[in-house]
Amino acid sequence: MRILIDTNIWISAAFWRRGNPRRLVDKLGELKPPPVVLMDAWLYGELLETFEYIRQRYRLPKKEIKLELDRIRKRTTWVTVTSAVTGSRDVTDNPMLSLTKDGGADYLITGDQDLAVLKRFGKTRIIRAAKFIEKNFPT
Repeated sequence: MRILIDTNIWISAAFWRRGNPRRLVDKLGELKPPPVVLMDAWLYGELLETFEYIRQRYRLPKKEIKLELDRIRKRTTWVTVTSAVTGSRDVTDNPMLSLTKDGGADYLITGDQDLAVLKRFGKTRIIRAAKFIEKNFPT
């Protein structure tokens, strides 16, 4: 299984420890075989910007942010994106769709309504963290 985790899920998982994004990230290692979690330079850059904004806004230590980014880097497989996809009603989300396509994602897990409303993009199913957990980790 190849999955793409949107910035909003990574950020929520890092700072809000009780929500579905955190549960998702924590449980990924339980899947057999483990999923390939996709990353590219654009998404990583967006993560860097967002983490830095939060660090400055809440006066967090740089060390805490570095640890979160290291965790993400260790869990992801980097993809070179060559497609320039359009399809989201929010054009700033189109690079995410390009990564979805070029990375061959089975799932795009997001909390972004502009992406979630699509439900599918090519072969990729676009779902929220809670739905992915429900589908893959029944209680």
